[in-house]
Parts: sequence; structure tokens; C-alpha cells
Amino acid sequence: MQYEGFAEFKDMGHIINVVTAGLTASLSKYLSLEMGLRAFYESRPDSVAQAPEDGYGEWSLRQYTLIGLAYTW
Repeated sequence: MQYEGFAEFKDMGHIINVVTAGLTASLSKYLSLEMGLRAFYESRPDSVAQAPEDGYGEWSLRQYTLIGLAYTW
């Protein structure tokens, strides 16, 4: 699991938060399965006017699944 948070010096109220979590399982010697989730939250910048459903001030999620083959030598 990983958390990142950052802001610009000129607008410290505009904070961007990213949380990433994942799980990888080896199904066999050459086959693996990876599942992950990324959550993103961004507060409204001072320079942006209030607008309905503009994406600021709410969490968004992205889920992904990968199945991969590994080659070793």
C-alpha cells in the first residue's frame, strides 16, 4: 500500500491525495495474477470557481487486474 499527498506552494489549500494498494499472487512458476486499486482525491484550488460535479472534493476509484507470464533464464 502506498499514499502520496502533495500541494503547490502558491496554493497550499489545493491538496492532491493518491492511495494505491495491490496484491500479487504467483499461481505457478510462470503465471502470476496482480490486482490493484487506486483512489484519488483533489481539493478545490483557490483559482477555480465552485461548479456542480466538477470532480473536486470527492474520491474517485480505479481498479485493475493483470494476468502475466514470467520468463526466467
